This record gives sequence, C-alpha cells and structure tokens, in this order.
Amino acid sequence: MTRKVTVLIEADDVAEAIRSLRGVAHSVTVSGGELVVECSASDVGRVERICFARGYACETRRMRGAFKAAFSRLGAVVAAAAVVLCLMLSQLFVTDVEVRGVDASASAMIKAIAMSEGVDGLTLKSRIDVDALALEIERQTHGVTAVEAFFEGGRLVIGAVPVEERPSSAQKGSAVVADVRAIITRVVVFSGTAVVKTGDVVAPGDVLIEGTIDVGTEEEPQLVQVGADGVVYARVFESERLVFPPTYRAEVSTGRTFVSTEIAVGGRRIWTSGAEHGFARYEARTDVTTLRGIVPVTITRTVYEEKELVEMTADEEYIADAVERKRAELMMNATGTILSEGVNRGEYGGYAYAEIYIETERQIGRAEV
Repeated sequence: MTRKVTVLIEADDVAEAIRSLRGVAHSVTVSGGELVVECSASDVGRVERICFARGYACETRRMRGAFKAAFSRLGAVVAAAAVVLCLMLSQLFVTDVEVRGVDASASAMIKAIAMSEGVDGLTLKSRIDVDALALEIERQTHGVTAVEAFFEGGRLVIGAVPVEERPSSAQKGSAVVADVRAIITRVVVFSGTAVVKTGDVVAPGDVLIEGTIDVGTEEEPQLVQVGADGVVYARVFESERLVFPPTYRAEVSTGRTFVSTEIAVGGRRIWTSGAEHGFARYEARTDVTTLRGIVPVTITRTVYEEKELVEMTADEEYIADAVERKRAELMMNATGTILSEGVNRGEYGGYAYAEIYIETERQIGRAEV
C-alpha cells in the first residue's frame, strides 16, 4: 500500500496553485483558506519544489490524514473512558474520612479507630459497615455520644456529639457568687445558706450562697461545710453607648474586580491564572470546589473587589442603622426574660450619641470552690 503524505499550502491565487499541482497530487481540496494536497511519498519532493518556485508557504505532514484522525479520535475515546472509570471508581471507594462535631483531639482519635477497623486509604465501601463502625467508635471514644457514620460521594463522614461534663456546684467549701452587677429578685437554696435577699444590689464576685449551715444555737453557733448549691435570679441592666462624629470614613467599591483561579490535584497546585491584582485596598471572596475521586481535584476561585476610602456625612439614616444593628445584637445575646429595652438619643458638642439599654431577669450565680 502506497503511503500518502499530506501537504498544507497557503497561496494568494488558489486557482493557479491547483492547476500547478494537478499533475503530481492525488487530490487537492481547500479548507479554511488553505490547500490540502495529498500525494505519494515519492512525489512530495516535487510538490515542495513547486511551492518553493512559486513562493507558496507549505507544511508537510507525513502521517496519513485518515490514520492521524483515527489516532486523535482514539485519544479522545481513551480520555473519556478514563473519566468515566474514575467516576465509577469514586462511587465504589472511600478516599477520605471527615469527622464532624468534635474538637481536633477527639477527631484524631476517631480517625485512628476507623483506621484500626479497616478504613485505611483507598477502601471499598462494601467492606465498611457504617452502623457497626459508629457503635465501635462510641464504645472506644471517651466524651462523645450519638455517633453516626455515612457516605458522601467518596468520603466517609463520621459525626459525633461531645458530652459536656460539669462538676456539681454543691462541693464542700464552695460558694455561689455573682457573675455580674445586678439587683436580686429571687433566691432558691438547695444546699448551704443564702447571704442575700430580694432587693439587694450585688457586684461580680459577691457571695450569694455560702457553703455552710449553722447546726448550733444562737449562743453557740456551729458551722458545718455542706457545699453551696442553688439558683439566684436578678435584674440585670446592660447598655451600650454609641458616639457619632459629624463625618466618618467608609470603604466604598470602585467597581473594579480581579479574579484569580487555582487548580490543585492531590494537594499539589498544577495551574493558576492571572497575576497580582495590584489593589491597595480590597475585599476578597473565595469559593472552593472539591471534586473527590481517586485523586481529589480542588478548584479555588477568588474575586478581589477594589475599595477606596470616602468621607461620608453621619446623616440620620446612617445613625439609625447603626443604632438598630447594635440594639439587635444586644437583644440576640440577651439571656433570661427581657423586662424592658430602649434607646436614648441626644447631641453634645456637635456629636450625636445613642444609649441603648436592655433589662433582663436571669440567673447570675456561678459556683466557686
């Protein structure tokens, strides 16, 4: 079989070029403004000499066009098959273990237990009994409860709830003390003796319940250490003062942005786009997408938005918005029962001010040994 050679030719006069090559070429076609000439290997020299004599630019490809196209299609098929295979394998295997709900120490312990139970590196999902694994982790790990294990794609997720161990406040020699300045409203003693009553004003650290009881007489008192325990309720006042100068400086977007993209395979960065954004002042927002398979692929996209400092006037809308945000913060963080709340506004020396207050009734006692 005679091996064919493909020659790509660029010529200003396409018709003239076709006529000059007709005697040596098996076929001449025009594609994308170029002449595609197919000839035998023995005639390729003549074709190149004709091009040189007439000033045509030419490029010789010695692989047969059909074979090359088939080879290219084969590469695409192999690549597609590889992608499909990776996706299939990622659904069959566990490639990563994630622990949720506990601190780093408990997380490391749980991962070690999972490894001892056979979840080590690339592991078939069919070999993992998630219910049995959860029970084993709950049995072996001190300080956690409600353990559950499940699959998320190629990841084994283990969730746990930490057990909060709190010592009893009723210990010999202990006391219940105030943790905030307040006005006492109720005292309920479980152990020990109350030293405050309704209406008393207390400060942080003041003793509310002593850890002793008197078992003697008025003439001969006899104190016995029994520990202090009880519940003390009080009215607590919290306030926040905001001061507003006539003008303030705020960061405002200039409208210019810069996008940076980074791709990492198996934890190693293989591609990054763009150069430094060059913004002196900016705000960055980053999104991370992880494709988990045999080898995890991480795509990190960061959008940088340029900012500039602009002097603004502290108008009524600005002040009202700041006051409402601080009031909402106080209300959200309040504990106990809210008795009253409000805002006092005023102006002094050209500066506007706002005093935000909230009154609650809540427990104020804490155990102290």
